[in-house]
Amino acid sequence: MNRPVLILIVCVILVSLTACAEDYRVPWDHSWVGEMEIHDVDLSGYSDGVYRGDFIYNNFTYVVDTYVLMHRYEDIVVVSNKDSERARAAVAVVDRVLEQQTLLVDVVSGASNTSKALLKSIERGFEDAE
Repeated sequence: MNRPVLILIVCVILVSLTACAEDYRVPWDHSWVGEMEIHDVDLSGYSDGVYRGDFIYNNFTYVVDTYVLMHRYEDIVVVSNKDSERARAAVAVVDRVLEQQTLLVDVVSGASNTSKALLKSIERGFEDAE
């Protein structure tokens, strides 16, 4: 087989594999978490109660319980968080949500990916309730 044909076959295979692996991420590339969009939750559509949400990032499942009372964030408890300095710092994002009553808050500097993971966990708790 001549070289140009072999190169063409390899290119076709690579393009095919890329098209099939639409959600493929390189293990060391965490930029997708930082770029992930967080959607605010309209609490007027939710009853009082506890909403549990989770988000898997970097082979770890973040779990958050969000307490709603009278269509407001009453409390947010981080049930499962990594045991690292950045993860502990990221918990401050919960206080921001409670203070501002929105998920559209600034992430914690130096812990932005974990902050996003916690915010997405809160958001997903309401998605699961729908």
